[in-house]
Amino acid sequence: MLVLRLLGALAFLVPLMLYLASAGGYPAFWDTGELQTVPYILGIAHPTGFPLFTLVGWAFSHALPLGSVAWRINAMCALAVAGGAWMLWRVAVRLGAFPPLALLAAWWFAFGEVVWTRAIRADVHDFALFLGALAIACALEYRLEGDPRMLRWCALWLGLGLANHPIALWSIPGLVLLVVARERLPSARVLTGCAAIVGAALALYAYLPIRSALVTAAGLDPAHVLPGVDGGFLWDYNHPSTWHGLLAEVSGSQFGAGSTFGAALRLSAYPAAAVYWLQAALTEFGRDGMVLATIGLVVLAVRDWRAAVGVGVAAFAAVPFAVAFRDVEGDVARYFLLSFWMTGVALACFLPATWFTRGGMAERVSAWLVLLFAALAGWHALHANGSISQQRNDHGAQSVIDTVRASTPGDAVVVAPWMDATALGYAAYVERSLGRRIIVSAWPDDIAARYPAWMRMRPVYLAFDRVPKLKGLRARRANGPFAPIGVYQVER
Repeated sequence: MLVLRLLGALAFLVPLMLYLASAGGYPAFWDTGELQTVPYILGIAHPTGFPLFTLVGWAFSHALPLGSVAWRINAMCALAVAGGAWMLWRVAVRLGAFPPLALLAAWWFAFGEVVWTRAIRADVHDFALFLGALAIACALEYRLEGDPRMLRWCALWLGLGLANHPIALWSIPGLVLLVVARERLPSARVLTGCAAIVGAALALYAYLPIRSALVTAAGLDPAHVLPGVDGGFLWDYNHPSTWHGLLAEVSGSQFGAGSTFGAALRLSAYPAAAVYWLQAALTEFGRDGMVLATIGLVVLAVRDWRAAVGVGVAAFAAVPFAVAFRDVEGDVARYFLLSFWMTGVALACFLPATWFTRGGMAERVSAWLVLLFAALAGWHALHANGSISQQRNDHGAQSVIDTVRASTPGDAVVVAPWMDATALGYAAYVERSLGRRIIVSAWPDDIAARYPAWMRMRPVYLAFDRVPKLKGLRARRANGPFAPIGVYQVER
């Protein structure tokens, strides 16, 4: 028992230490910059709002007295992914894997390029991985033991997963398969209790309209004073205190989530989705790793095909959606985290534990050779992706922030595309290093009609990587040609 606990601890602690040593402390661009900002200020993120991530991030970033706020949120996500590696070990052992091989499989997963890079930056998909793994583990335990308490825990993790990101919806069919795989179905009382638990977790979405109303009433959103802006990004995205804004926020309709959901249900698209995923998985685990994982899935199916199908569907069902979403989504690979986790579970189950402990000479030699290969593969992944650890020295968007600060007055409205605006928002609303500047996220050319009204209140500047084309207005460059980003003052 002590050895098992030690192996489980290593499955968690080794990735965690690696991730914490790799995480940077500077504000980042894009969604990462947004999610380093929104939790700390108790704002509202882009759809679907991610209330669980926001609330946990607020508590974590204010309770942890170490590093910058950006580093704290990154560290929180590192904890989640390390927790996912730990759950990989637990589930694999529960499915009959040899514990040391399960440990090596967990490390192989944790040291992969996709997993490692996403673990050291603010991302709701890190939470989705951990909560999804917890839900699968509890449903599997119910399948194996029939303990209704495990079903209630599964409902809790599923509900929290949905309150974090709706990608958790795709795990429901697999979880249901694990539940109905038992000869005796749970009682109506147990199912009602589970539904109530999921509903209680989903109530976290009430944070969105409540916080939006409070932000408006207290005047916390600086962009609210600008004509034509109902709710500014970071503080009050979509202004969900209104019914229209709430629907837009939770549905993801602005990003085509509905049509993508429909596309993900078309079976004709599944072969292309499988090829797309396989290409990413081959990069993550290598050809030999994928061969071992495939054999591991077969071994699992032979041992308990119902459990294998349920766990596999729960982990892989989101892949077609992710691939269908690739025209909108800038980072499809982060949607693959749970499927890569399942690949690690399959790797660990390549050989039965009995081959290591009670097998004949040939079986034991083969088993220990596989264990040696897994150790070498994990080491190779660590060495091949070791440069990721240097991201701790990456200054992120700091040069862009410094350029905008030096090139604009303290009361300016600064318009920038999403990629840069989130980092500027971090500087303005977390670090408070941009004075009274108001940050607006938009393509500068698209909202030029609003600039005259804004210019009557404040000077308007555009942070953009090319010369803006403004009908009826002029954009005068306010900084040098070799700056990290162009800054332009809008003039009549």
